[in-house]
Amino acid sequence: MANELFDAFPVRVFEGSPRGPVEVFVRWDGDQFVEERGPIATMDDAPAEGRFEVNPAAYPAMVSLCGLVERGAVLVFDYGYPQEELWAPWRRQGTLLCFYRHTAHENPYIHVGEQDLTSHVNLSELLAAVEDAGMQPWGPVSQQEFLYSVGLGGLVEAARGDLQEYFTRRRALEQLTDGAGLGRIRVIAGTRGIDGPPPGFEPLP
Repeated sequence: MANELFDAFPVRVFEGSPRGPVEVFVRWDGDQFVEERGPIATMDDAPAEGRFEVNPAAYPAMVSLCGLVERGAVLVFDYGYPQEELWAPWRRQGTLLCFYRHTAHENPYIHVGEQDLTSHVNLSELLAAVEDAGMQPWGPVSQQEFLYSVGLGGLVEAARGDLQEYFTRRRALEQLTDGAGLGRIRVIAGTRGIDGPPPGFEPLP
């Protein structure tokens, strides 16, 4: 199981142009880090305009994870979208975000070494890796859908006899399934040697 693993991998940043995607390089000008444009890159289905990120290590890492499983599943929780959503025409600024002292911003060239950098994951690429590794792909579904499908709501209700425990569980469930927060995390899986969808990927009743 991988929880928010792939969105922490280093990414390459590109900008769409009429001639094709241009990679955004970084250099030190003597005082600070600055950007400069690199050569035109060859890339299928790249956005024609705006910034976007490419995570070159995600596909081989997913293939490697799947290769560890003889019979069972690989389960991935991460912030991300299928490629058509990740590279949608209206998403002009990409998804690269920085977190410094619990505050989000979009400048990776300050607080260097002191802040977390993250970028949304191309789930289409991960699911392609699952298939290429010989596993059955499932998802994506939202973390909200997944947790309710595996019965977490019932786990909360089972504690009604102990009100303190009940409200503790309910608050945790609300946080994990909040559609504006953690509930937006997407879940995908790959299975090998298992019939039918794994728990959490069946349609909700």
